[in-house]
Amino acid sequence: MGNNTNEDSIIIIGAGFAGLAAGIYAQMNGYHTQIFEMHDKPGGLCTSWERKGFTIDCCIHWLVGSSPESSMHDFWEEAGISQDREFINMDEYYRLEGPDGRTLVFYSDIDRLEKHLLEFSPQDSESIREFIEGIRMCLVFDSPSKHTPLFHRQVKKAGLIFNFIKNGKKMHRWMKITSADFANRFKDPLLRKAFEEMWIPEFSMFFMLFTFA
Repeated sequence: MGNNTNEDSIIIIGAGFAGLAAGIYAQMNGYHTQIFEMHDKPGGLCTSWERKGFTIDCCIHWLVGSSPESSMHDFWEEAGISQDREFINMDEYYRLEGPDGRTLVFYSDIDRLEKHLLEFSPQDSESIREFIEGIRMCLVFDSPSKHTPLFHRQVKKAGLIFNFIKNGKKMHRWMKITSADFANRFKDPLLRKAFEEMWIPEFSMFFMLFTFA
């Protein structure tokens, strides 16, 4: 709740990440804000719970902008979230153990991920390489932080524009492929199951590529 007596006020429904951020930025711009939440705690999908010794969460396991070099990280600083907090970059994004005793791991390191997937299912090498190539395509699209020196920031922004032009057709093609469509390309049943479960089936593969990038 803000204490601003300004007549301009905003009512925000929902105290999830979006609602809390809206309240913060509204008060930073001189508005009085009230946030209403039906749950007994704020945070929305960012809240977590304990079960059988494990901490379960629906959001913080993947936090966009955890790198100080990213422009998204600037928002975490402005909202007062990133200060004095440690971001842990996990070696694994996803692990699936099959009924046949095999274990499939989606590593955070792209080179390691490519090597593992090709060894896991050589018969799916074409689709695996297409997936890895898509991730590499997305790596360059992270906007630089405001803390990046001006010259380097301008160079990187110019590179972003160039890569949008260069990869426009590929990006458009990935946008039209759903996670379910791509999963069906795999011959190995465990690899196919992984792609079905890692992402919402109806969602575009393009956003999954950005997630890994």
